Amino acid sequence: MDNRFPLKKLVVIIEDDAAIRMLVEEMMTDFFNHCVSFRTADEGLQYLASVQGVCDLVIADYGVPGALTGADLLNEVKQRWPEVPLMLTSGYASEVIEIPSHVLFLQKPWSMEALSQAVRQVSFKPL
Repeated sequence: MDNRFPLKKLVVIIEDDAAIRMLVEEMMTDFFNHCVSFRTADEGLQYLASVQGVCDLVIADYGVPGALTGADLLNEVKQRWPEVPLMLTSGYASEVIEIPSHVLFLQKPWSMEALSQAVRQVSFKPL
């Protein structure tokens, strides 16, 4: 990790694919002290409500199972906790009708470098 970027505390990851979820968790240890991940946006929102939105980044896949899509979750987070940086991913860009301006979008499949750059862009400002 580039030491110009201070280590952040917590990232919340919403991804239904277990292999991708584990990969993102592993990568995020370069940037964050703790990673919390969920299979559905509903579970992620429940967790965020329980901690009153205290986190440094939310990364959500668009097409997760449950009542909420990843985009629904990010819009709810933006309304409740507007200071939280948000990132949306999807392998099906055509299903993501409109990407809100407050959300950074990363098309799947992404490379590890592309994910790292996106995290830096949305979460970190050089010292």
